[in-house]
Parts: sequence; C-alpha cells; structure tokens
Amino acid sequence: MKRLILLLSIFMTVVITEEILISVLSSGITRVETGTPEAIWFEKENQIKNSTYKTDILFLGDSTVNRAIDENLFSKESGFFTLNLGTTGDFITYGDYAMLKKYIKFKKTPPKAIIVWHTFDVWSKKMNYNNFSITSPEIKDTLYELKIESSKVYTLQDKIMFPVNYLKLFILPLFTYLPSYKYKIWIKKIFSEKLPLDTKKIINEILPEKKEKRQIEKQVKRFSEWQFYISNESKIWFKKMINLAEQYNIKVYVARSPVNKAFINNPGTKQMLDESNKILDEFFKNFNSVIILNNTNPVFTDEFGSIDKDHVNEKGEKLLTIYYSNAMKKLLK
Repeated sequence: MKRLILLLSIFMTVVITEEILISVLSSGITRVETGTPEAIWFEKENQIKNSTYKTDILFLGDSTVNRAIDENLFSKESGFFTLNLGTTGDFITYGDYAMLKKYIKFKKTPPKAIIVWHTFDVWSKKMNYNNFSITSPEIKDTLYELKIESSKVYTLQDKIMFPVNYLKLFILPLFTYLPSYKYKIWIKKIFSEKLPLDTKKIINEILPEKKEKRQIEKQVKRFSEWQFYISNESKIWFKKMINLAEQYNIKVYVARSPVNKAFINNPGTKQMLDESNKILDEFFKNFNSVIILNNTNPVFTDEFGSIDKDHVNEKGEKLLTIYYSNAMKKLLK
C-alpha cells in the first residue's frame, strides 16, 4: 500500500511539474514578443505608471478597443483626459476588472468614468491559466478564479487534472513576481530568431490585401451560423468589475464593438449581431449603474479597416474616437 501511494505521488509530481514547465515555457518561447498577451498587458501597465495627469475616462476591453481609440485625440476633442487601456480578448472581462483594479491601486484616484466593450465572440470565451498569471493576480482573485474553475469540473479527465490546474493557478502567478519575468519578452525575441524560417513566417506574416478579403469572407461564413452566448466567466468578472466601479463611484458606460460592413450585408451575420445585441442588452439590465452608449455596432467599410471583421485602421480609429468623444461631451459633466 505504501509503495502504491509512493508511486502515485511520484507520478503526480512528474505530471504537475511537466504541466507547469510546459505552461511557462510555451508562453515564453513559442510566441514572438510583438502583439502577445504579455507584451500588450505590460505595455498597458507601463502606460498607467507613466501617465502624469489625473485621468477622467478609461477605455477598457479587447483589441478592438485598443485599435479604435486615439487617447490623445479623444482628450483634445472631448476635454476629458483619457487613457486607452484596451488589451486583448485573451483576457475576456477579467482583463477589464484587473486593469481597472491596477489603475486604482497605482494612481490612488479613480477615474470619473470607464467605457467598456468587447467584440461578440470574446463574450463567449473562457480564461486560461497562462493569461490569468500574466496579470499578477492577488490571492483573493486567484481563489475566486479557482472557485470558477472548480465549478467546471465534469469529465473524469477534468477531475484527474483538477489538482494540476489547482496548483497551476497558484504557482504560475508567482512567476510574474520574479524580477526576470517582465524581461522574458527579450528571451522570446532571441528564441524567435532560432525558430525555423517557415515558423517565423507564420508568426510574423503581415497578410496581403487579397488574404485580408478572404479572411473577412471566411469570418462571414463562419459567424453566419454561429450562436452568440455569454460565458459564465465573462458574466462573473464583468460583475466584479461593476462592483469595483460602484465602490469608487465610477460611471460605467458600455458600447458595441465596430464591425465590418460585410457582416451587415450578410443576412446570417446581421441576424447574429442583432440577436447578440439583444442578449447583451438583457444582461446589462442586471446592473443599475451601467449606461448603454449604443445599441448597435458602429459599421465601417474597407476604407476604414479591411483586416478582419472588427479591427479598424488609422482612419477608422480617428472616426470612432471623434464619435465617442462627441457622445461623452454630452453625457459626462
């Protein structure tokens, strides 16, 4: 019996060690530094630390927020000092909560308002351990995420791996506190130079215009049959963000992500967008402090952003910045 317990202990130790090493190393080696969740998160953290003025408005959300708002132009047009802290959809609504929390903790003075949005498919995403650890979460948030994770245990494999995931939730965030962690981006750069040429090409390739159009066509086809829903994690962390905002008397405005006109022209994706907005409106009604800025998605043509379904270019960024600055001039005093 003792021998069996010893063998099981050795087996679990090997499995746990392997899982942790794979998680840490895969996030550090297989991705190139530019545009990774780590790089974007650290950039936004530095943005908070380097801002020298009291911020009136924070923009929070995914990469469609990051790409859509020119904070300097917004500040000039609206008269409100603004920071764009949009990150990436990899962090789901947890990223909004964590980024707002970091801003308040570092700056001490909360903003007057936050504007939040996510593209429709981000609302259905779930958080993963690597991205969670990037944010250097506090213990109580780690415990909260653990509670969410434990509620998702269904299959036998899930139950077997739960102890591993349990430890990963606690151990992985510790790496973010190491002095060397934030310099891991430079390690990635070194390793990316050693990758095979084809791999580097896949990672770094900037798609030509013809491929961009095909990408949009594929997205239209995919999402015309897609069923919108809000994941349980997105709901939970959104609620946590609202509670944090209410605690500091921060006004909360929610908006809709921009969308390529191709999605409006297609009956299937148009119906999907309409249904997703209805579901989101019903969800937002659960929060008395939430103010809805727009019920429909701002639409752009290829001139203002032809890369994919929801990311605008510099022209589109200017258009949306002025659009939201005009809206906030009327709403925020």
